[in-house]
Amino acid sequence: MNTKPFWFALACMPLAACATPPAPANAKPNYQFGWMAGSCVALQQADIAAHQVVTIVALDDHDTASTGVITGKAVPGEACPPLLSDRADFNTAEGNHFYALKSAPKLDAAIVIVGAASTRGLQFASCTTEEGIRFMVSDGKSVVWKGYYYLGYDTTPTCAGGGEE
Repeated sequence: MNTKPFWFALACMPLAACATPPAPANAKPNYQFGWMAGSCVALQQADIAAHQVVTIVALDDHDTASTGVITGKAVPGEACPPLLSDRADFNTAEGNHFYALKSAPKLDAAIVIVGAASTRGLQFASCTTEEGIRFMVSDGKSVVWKGYYYLGYDTTPTCAGGGEE
């Protein structure tokens, strides 16, 4: 009787028991999106720690990605335009929390990703409404995130249908 297959199977069982199963096809990614204006990022999560590295997607530069670092909670002022007195109420009404961001590029507006090592397979877009900027991320099949930045002044709409929020 040849016992090699038996011993081989027995030796492999502990490895199989410790293997991590693949994520289900419908598993949600473990990262979140936000938008950036100036040196300030808006995220839905209220407890982002300082020193968190984020990916920044500059939409006006052919979707180029760079990195930045959250340095703490943002304070109203020129470094955080969304928190200026004429727009703070609207920009915080959707549950956004604002964080100061140290980043290489100086951008007027961008999409920020917390916890993502890659932007592969994602499409990023923005358009203007009559008073703000609408941000969108899709996975090629459907929209996975939307955000809105109220500017507090009139702009020329580029969103389909005027893009009213």
